[in-house]
Amino acid sequence: MTIIKKRIVFFMMALLTGLLLTTAFQPFAQAVESPTISTPAAIQGLDEYISTSPTGAFTLNEDAALTDGYSQEAINMVEHQLFIMNDLSRSKNSVVDSTTLTVTIYQSSARARGVNKYIVHWNGLTERWMDSDNTKAYIRGLETGGNVSKFVPGWVGSMAKLYSASSIAQAKQAAKPGRGIIMFTQYSTTGTTTIPNIWYGAQ
Repeated sequence: MTIIKKRIVFFMMALLTGLLLTTAFQPFAQAVESPTISTPAAIQGLDEYISTSPTGAFTLNEDAALTDGYSQEAINMVEHQLFIMNDLSRSKNSVVDSTTLTVTIYQSSARARGVNKYIVHWNGLTERWMDSDNTKAYIRGLETGGNVSKFVPGWVGSMAKLYSASSIAQAKQAAKPGRGIIMFTQYSTTGTTTIPNIWYGAQ
């Protein structure tokens, strides 16, 4: 094979690799215009087995759910999320909603513009409403490949550079002038957040 042919083959392989990586990572951080509540198929309907105590604590009727055919893995996923929500509900800035099965944590900021709050859903979805300052800090963390566990519940370690390139563009797209973004994260069955479980919305 001649040098020219080798260069053409190398160029085509590099181009194909780039296209595959772009296609693979782009949907993971897509910007949306309004909150999207996503419930994994395995736990759909399990909210019917959740009750709220007078003190605002969430509990799942595990025995009834097992009897009705739900897997132990699905039940564990929901119970893990309810454990997190019950822990958060003890915060003085929390609001428990027994109808939507959510806990909202408010974090005010006197200087930055926008909304600072967490909304944690029973189904593993967390909404992180960032003000303008937190949005800038989050994007800076992505740009440097730094640890953004402050913003991503359950995240351990530093962001991968490859993911950051896609996420930076999508986070900036979601941001509005003088305001922040809504970052959505979806927990896995192990209670951690992975790259495919992060996307963005505009406030």
